[in-house]
Order: sequence, then C-alpha cells, then structure tokens
Amino acid sequence: MKNVLIIDNQPISRIGIKALININYKDWNLFDAGRLETFLLQNKMIEPALVLLSLDFELYDPDVDQIKRIKKQYPEAAIIILGAMACKNTIFSLFAEGIQGYVSKLETENELLECLEQVVHHRKYISTNHLESLLPNVLDLKDGHSLRKPFLSFPTILPFIQNETAPCF
Repeated sequence: MKNVLIIDNQPISRIGIKALININYKDWNLFDAGRLETFLLQNKMIEPALVLLSLDFELYDPDVDQIKRIKKQYPEAAIIILGAMACKNTIFSLFAEGIQGYVSKLETENELLECLEQVVHHRKYISTNHLESLLPNVLDLKDGHSLRKPFLSFPTILPFIQNETAPCF
C-alpha cells in the first residue's frame, strides 16, 4: 500500500486529482493538503512514498522551496510537479532539485496517469506538450516518422533538451 500526498492550494483541484488517482489506484492511501506544513501538523506518522506538488508558475514567485522541504522531510519520496506555465530553465531547475516528474495542468488525465506509472517505476517524466516544446527538432526522424512515447526516455533526451532553446510555455 503506497501513501500519496497531493499538495495544491486549490481544493477543487485536489479533490479532482484525488478522485482520478483513487479510481485507477484503489490500493493507494491518498492524503491532501493546501501546503506541506499543514499536512505535517496533522499527519506526523504518515510517510508518503509519492508527493504531487502543484506550483503556480503564473505567479511571480512560486514556492519552489517546497521541493527542498519535502526532500528534507521525506528523502525517499518521489515528487511530481503539476504546473501550467514553465520555461525550459525552470523545468531543468526543478529536475535538478530532485523531482521525478513534471505534468502540465493543461494536459489530460491520461497524461497524469502515465506520469504516475512512469514515476512509480523509478523513471523520470515530462508531459508530452512540454517535451515537444523542448525538443522541436529532435522529435522528427529522417524517415518522416515522429518519435513519441514510450520510445523516449528522459536520460536519453536530456542532452538534446539542454542544447535546445525553447520559449516559456
């Protein structure tokens, strides 16, 4: 049984994410809070194996320090970021901080489920639209076919992403 924590300051989003996960992963224990500190005050004995953290990149200064606080409190927990607007450098800095997945809030529920599946199997994940924006030239192969999941692995494409220039989404 896996403990999963959903941190999002928007209650309706938390409820929807929780419902989606509950339908697909019935054996997971789901917890939610608006902030990490709120969860810590109420649940001192629970150790999440997975944390879904919503960051509002539309704000001038999203609280990315929450990643450090999560890593300090739960060093073994995998972290998935749910966000909408992020530029290439922001995404790289999030992975450098230790996250395992990044999913845009603009994606479908299937994208979040795919991310969960990859991360629980110890693989890194970036949502399709962000990945395609980061790799506009790398995704097109010489024979005219497009390279798409599941053929992409994060470690394989990371050097290409780092060399690409991409605008903020």
